Amino acid sequence: MDGMEEFEQEGQQAHDDQGNLTPVSRPLFTVEIEKGNERLCFELELVDAHDEHGQFDYRVEEFYIAPTGSGEIDPKVYSSSGKYIDENLYNLLFLKFLEERGIDAQFCENLVRFSTHYEHAQYVALLQKIKSFVSK
Repeated sequence: MDGMEEFEQEGQQAHDDQGNLTPVSRPLFTVEIEKGNERLCFELELVDAHDEHGQFDYRVEEFYIAPTGSGEIDPKVYSSSGKYIDENLYNLLFLKFLEERGIDAQFCENLVRFSTHYEHAQYVALLQKIKSFVSK
């Protein structure tokens, strides 16, 4: 994932205490749940929560079952888009299953805060390097 690309996407801003727009990082993330020699994998995207402004939720972009291991997923592993799954199945199977494992609105909020702080620190470090480079 190119963090700066994610950080700079349109619509990824929030208002600070003074009403100024500040960038908000919404990284794509993966959740893997292992059982035996298999893992159920979810590729997730952070989105705005439907019921509260300034709150975050996630959407399942893709899901698949793959063998356990830390290597690349075999191209033969079938995956499906979260866009095409039945809404009831999506809510019961995915959202409840992930929520039981701590992937909920609070997790999303913490991830956005951590990621935004990290991206800001990286950006400041880059500006400092540019300043140092230019002053040589």
